[in-house]
Amino acid sequence: MRRLAGILMVAVASGGASAAQAQNNVLAQLLKRVTGSNSAASPSRPEAATSATPTPAQIDTVRRRLSVVTATPAIRQDLVAAGPLIETTIVTLACATDATALRGLNSRRLTPRNYGTPDDTLNFTAMGGMRYHDRTACVDLNRIGAVTKPALNALQLTLNFVSASSGEAKVQIVSFRRVGDEWLLDRLTDFEVL
Repeated sequence: MRRLAGILMVAVASGGASAAQAQNNVLAQLLKRVTGSNSAASPSRPEAATSATPTPAQIDTVRRRLSVVTATPAIRQDLVAAGPLIETTIVTLACATDATALRGLNSRRLTPRNYGTPDDTLNFTAMGGMRYHDRTACVDLNRIGAVTKPALNALQLTLNFVSASSGEAKVQIVSFRRVGDEWLLDRLTDFEVL
């Protein structure tokens, strides 16, 4: 990391087009080292390094479940507006192998939280509390239960996750809040494995 910072300082100090290219190369290397990829996270990819990788079928299931939620027109409109954040949140919850993976959601969270610290005794991931699940794989989103609007600017979803490898299940409630024109993650609950 220090080596990359040193290269970046030299590239910036040398000036010119080659310096800009060197800076871009260094930033790409830094991004790859931090995220494991050369591209920014997408709704179909979890946001943290402490995550399993979702299969295309799991991503498709999340999208399909979101598209068929029974909802009033007002809730449907908010689901569409918050859709990318909801999808990212669900995939991150399903694939996070420990709570530190949820830190990747902090940029889209109403109040950032330092998940996974020794003081954080709750594990907010879908795998949290599952003793027999194969942690190299994401858990499946079995269904989206109740979707409610506890306030005009809020959405709350009940998510039911199931492990394909062990059959263990977990229910979580996730809340989102609209601030201005932006939807933000408001709250995650930690429910026991069923």
